Amino acid sequence: MTAFILRYGILGGVLVSIPALWNWLALTPDDQPDTGMVFGFLIMIVALTAVFIGVKAYRDKELGGVVRFLPAFGVGLGISAVATVFYVVSWEICMAYSSFDFIAFWKTSMIESAKAKGATPS
Repeated sequence: MTAFILRYGILGGVLVSIPALWNWLALTPDDQPDTGMVFGFLIMIVALTAVFIGVKAYRDKELGGVVRFLPAFGVGLGISAVATVFYVVSWEICMAYSSFDFIAFWKTSMIESAKAKGATPS
């Protein structure tokens, strides 16, 4: 079970980390990551298909084609946990080495959104 969790967790983690690193580290201070959220979620959806593939491989190769809910849930949770560790490490690398200030961007975005809705400074 551990081999399946590690194999498919690493696969999912690499699939989610490499594009995120490439996208974030390529930003310059003047760039606005407008489509980054859509791009990021699409990458996560594709990368988390490793959970489905990993549980299916575990069912077919290890258990002879039949799996109960809790073992499948455990394998899926383990694969997701390993992929999440990869994602968190890549996010930390991006925040440490990119020139993009996420907090300032978010603050400005929220203020502009509130002003567009008619909010007044108080």
